[in-house]
Amino acid sequence: MIYFTLIMKTVVITGCTKGIGEALAYRFARENYKVIGIARDEEKLKLLKEKLEAEFNIKFNYLVADLSKYEQVSKTIDFLSVNDFDVLINNAGFGLHGEFVELDIDAQIAMINLNVTALVRLTHFAINKFKKLGKHDATVINIGSTAGFMPGPYNAIYFATKAFVNSFSQAIHEELEGTGINVLCICPGLTKTNFFENAKWDINGQMMTSEEVADITYQSYVEKKVIVVTGFYNAFMISIIKRLPESWKRYLTKRLLK
Repeated sequence: MIYFTLIMKTVVITGCTKGIGEALAYRFARENYKVIGIARDEEKLKLLKEKLEAEFNIKFNYLVADLSKYEQVSKTIDFLSVNDFDVLINNAGFGLHGEFVELDIDAQIAMINLNVTALVRLTHFAINKFKKLGKHDATVINIGSTAGFMPGPYNAIYFATKAFVNSFSQAIHEELEGTGINVLCICPGLTKTNFFENAKWDINGQMMTSEEVADITYQSYVEKKVIVVTGFYNAFMISIIKRLPESWKRYLTKRLLK
């Protein structure tokens, strides 16, 4: 008699208690992944744990951490060093809308720390852990943005951080060729989350749901893609934007974001 052992994989998701991060937690749990959640709000983490474990009969572990703070990223790395996982999703991030010189500089530096520095440190740690353990089917998923394909007047730092994520993710993917470790960058466009409320940005447009973005992310992960703009509308718009002169990109985004 032959016995088959079902090996459950584990996904780590930062910023998992709301928006795209929460939708990703549900999506991976539905596929029988164990979930490790990293977020600032312990009450929301506890609630998510109760829901996912009850609905999908999977194990949910979590750490309370504010990844905009350097020492909290160090704490997270220490926590993950003793927890096995197969997928890291760097989802945590935020934006601020307004003139660069008028916005609080400390808040903007915190944005860089979260959107860029924490992502880089966690990616570096995860890839080295995957290599050390000899994992040949592991993935880092970085949540970039369509914002990363253009400058963003009145949202300058956020757009710049996402340009970094888009570029960085593709570069590291190429460096890892042949290792079995993949780096995927997902670039959502306007998504129905609380992002715009946090950014104090009143904008209307064609938005996808977090669940739609999560579905595309999971399928792109399975297919081992490298960079994906979510949705036909967003992909079509980015294909046009890429062809525009830089001065046009600046003018159009300025009109949109002001």
